[in-house]
Amino acid sequence: MAKIGKVNVKKIKEDKAERSRDNKQFANWLKFSVGPNFIRMLPPGEGEALPWVKTRKHFGLGPNGNAIANCTEGGRNCYACKKSKILSNSPDKKEQALGGKQRVSISYTSQVIDMSPLYSKKKVKGSKNKYEFVADNPPPNCWGKIQKDDEGDYVGKCQRCSWNESCGRGIQLMALSGQRTDDIADSFDEGDITDLKTGRNILVKRKGEGMGTSYTIESDEDYDYELPKQMIKYVEENFKDLREEVKPSTPEEIEEIYKGESSENEGLPECFGEFDTKKKKCKKCEVNDICSEESEPDEPEDDDEEEDDETPFEEDDDDDDEEEAVDDDDEDDDDDDDEEEDEEDVLAELNRKELKAFIKENELEIKIKKSMSDDDIRDAIRESIDEDVDEEEEEDEEEEEDIKAKLKAKAKKKKK
Repeated sequence: MAKIGKVNVKKIKEDKAERSRDNKQFANWLKFSVGPNFIRMLPPGEGEALPWVKTRKHFGLGPNGNAIANCTEGGRNCYACKKSKILSNSPDKKEQALGGKQRVSISYTSQVIDMSPLYSKKKVKGSKNKYEFVADNPPPNCWGKIQKDDEGDYVGKCQRCSWNESCGRGIQLMALSGQRTDDIADSFDEGDITDLKTGRNILVKRKGEGMGTSYTIESDEDYDYELPKQMIKYVEENFKDLREEVKPSTPEEIEEIYKGESSENEGLPECFGEFDTKKKKCKKCEVNDICSEESEPDEPEDDDEEEDDETPFEEDDDDDDEEEAVDDDDEDDDDDDDEEEDEEDVLAELNRKELKAFIKENELEIKIKKSMSDDDIRDAIRESIDEDVDEEEEEDEEEEEDIKAKLKAKAKKKKK
């Protein structure tokens, strides 16, 4: 007869820590909230030229479809790649969908710090409907020294500090699509924006929820910002080896994860892939961004684009943007209505003189230059209207509706 033993509390904690290490790739990923998000991208590691690393991941793995794993180096001997190909070519639609979901997904991972608490949104003087972000709330001198209780809740002054979440998260990993990474890359024409002293912050605007999510990137000289000494010290002491954080799996590791033989399956909830915008638990879940992207699988690849099982997986630099972990495309939400289409149509029909008159009539803050084509002016109008709607959904809704009504009226007049 077996005898009853006693729990070793120390071993319990060690076991928990080991699971945390197993799942470290999911532990501290940055999650963008709807609206404006400011981040500071950190410099590359010593000997590296780029501040980001190309990352190849597989989603929807394991018996419960809730595991994520990095692909093998170049896709060589990757069990998940092979299985995805087999499933995608299956006559069964469910297997085809699963194969599409498990295809390799490309993103670009960097180290960042959440700088959103630094900024407040203020109305531009002399403007009716223009706002700007002002860096008027610097981080406290104790940033990086967060205090929490055993349950992970902030205590004391940390509980009331507007920087507590940024401080608690510290250095985070951020994954962006190739298109969004290209947007950031353009900012380096003006200098090294990752420099801790002379660099600048980046504004990431998230619009929509779930499958309709889209992102825009801004990084101009208005966001130049020298990190305070305490922040620089924290970065120097806690800087990560980025390639180690997102290193490829070995063929053995990814096969174990796929078959459910690895503890990394515990990294995601069992409901992963079933994102629902109506469920509160989905919105609060730490992996909701990834889950919403994977809730609806990609279309399976055509047969002539597939590789033979024996050959290494080759990357498609251009097409992979459609599969990336954080941001799939640059288009508007799928639920754009007919009214917006009418606006687009009437702008296309207005000539240069009419476009200028429209700008003046609606007091849009757009400067027309001789070098601008008519299409450039139309794009500026659309951007101005969209920006005003995003920033003032409550205060100036009536004013924006008036502009849209005028556009519709012009459209009807043109048709007559």
